[in-house]
Amino acid sequence: DRGAGLLAEFQHAFLTFWAGQSLAAYGAWKAALHLALGCVRGPRDPGTAPFFAALLTALAAQLEASLGKGEGGGGGGGGDSRQPAPADGPFGLPMVDELMADSFLRALVRRFLGRLRQEGEDADGTLPPVPQPVRAAAAGLAGVVQARLGWEVGGGEAEEEEDEDGPV
Repeated sequence: DRGAGLLAEFQHAFLTFWAGQSLAAYGAWKAALHLALGCVRGPRDPGTAPFFAALLTALAAQLEASLGKGEGGGGGGGGDSRQPAPADGPFGLPMVDELMADSFLRALVRRFLGRLRQEGEDADGTLPPVPQPVRAAAAGLAGVVQARLGWEVGGGEAEEEEDEDGPV
């Protein structure tokens, strides 16, 4: 299966980062996301589309699990009637600080989803259509980040943040 090794590394890095609080694992998770979500043609290729659909589904599941049970996980605390934050995630506090509005993930996801909506041509020629499994997985990821983090991922915002996750 194409990409199974990278998908396994991606899942392992996330679990090690989230459950083990490993900074090295966070770096590996982030690098895998940059590698995969930086692709323009890979998600459109019938040979690699199953990998991208699985990766997007895994990322959505990771965010669902790590952001806790409450809605609007990126919003901050407050005196609402939800359970206390430590009970939200199975391993303790939900993962919110790493995913705040100015994180690398926001710009990366917005840019990737924007490229999936793009039609026409790129520098290498005509862009093939995005296969249905990738479109469905992308819609699922968009739903998670919109509902849980309040991120708007639609419309022509993808190009505005092109350098936001660049080196400082």
